[in-house]
Amino acid sequence: MLSGTAGYADAQAADKTLTVGAPECAHCLAMALMGPTSGPYNFTFKPFGTLTALTTSLLTNEVQIAQIDYPALVSLISKHTPIVAISGQVNGGTDLVLQPSIKVAAGDWAALRAYIMKHYSPSHKFRIGSNFGSVQDVDLRLRFSLAKIPESYVDIVNVAFPAMPQALKAKAVDTAVPVQPVAAEITTTGIATHFSYLYNQPAGNLTNVVIVSKAYLEKNPEAIKYIAKAMVKLVDYVSTDAGKQAWQAAIEKYTYIKPDAVKYALGLLSPDINMPIVKIKAIADGMYGAHLISRKLTVDEIAKYIDYKPLEEATGKTKAELGGG
Repeated sequence: MLSGTAGYADAQAADKTLTVGAPECAHCLAMALMGPTSGPYNFTFKPFGTLTALTTSLLTNEVQIAQIDYPALVSLISKHTPIVAISGQVNGGTDLVLQPSIKVAAGDWAALRAYIMKHYSPSHKFRIGSNFGSVQDVDLRLRFSLAKIPESYVDIVNVAFPAMPQALKAKAVDTAVPVQPVAAEITTTGIATHFSYLYNQPAGNLTNVVIVSKAYLEKNPEAIKYIAKAMVKLVDYVSTDAGKQAWQAAIEKYTYIKPDAVKYALGLLSPDINMPIVKIKAIADGMYGAHLISRKLTVDEIAKYIDYKPLEEATGKTKAELGGG
């Protein structure tokens, strides 16, 4: 479906090419499968190394569609950036892993809390490697708060996802919260052990979202309708075995992760078009609490940057069913 050729006149489609921008991560690279496809538009894919570059390209119309994570969306909203979220994409992918020497059963938060409290000293706190500002970072902070683990007993240090395996090997951190498929590589090779996927907190497993610029949304309603329909097809496609194989090939093309780890990781991800505003608000609250944004956001303010209408038309579902309350 999504990897086919245009169904009619290439010349007609040539001047209706939409560029999709996304980071080079497992979740994000599903967006590479959006084109070409039959219909009035074609899609091309462009990977980006930073959110700043991706956002700039979106606002200057170098790309028309951008896939980002929800903390990035919240950050852009807090800065009044003229963007609009139009679809969910892929959720999940967070994994809290422990040094093998820490003998705590997976999911036993009471035991982890007891371990942290027992081994605490002012000169050596429980060190957590987390990529600051990521979904995984927010999930971590929300879940530790829920587990009533005192902030003063832990030291959260900024570690980029690719550096987490080495940080764990060097025992520079006691635990880390990598994204997939880095997490799969860490656990399948025995560098660390799985403890929790961290979804039992107010933001759940919410991860990625698709945005367009406000100007593009207002000037190109037909293109937006088509994009929404394509997102529904994409999410359905990457939920199938054939789609997962194509998705894995895209990840292997753009990343260094081994095929076995990629395949394992894909089984832990959840393609989903819904945009649950209550969970987005939870992410915003967690970011404000961690000083990742400078002001608290209300549900009403967040709602101004989300348009459910394209998905309503593409799916026949109501705004409430799509997460709009």
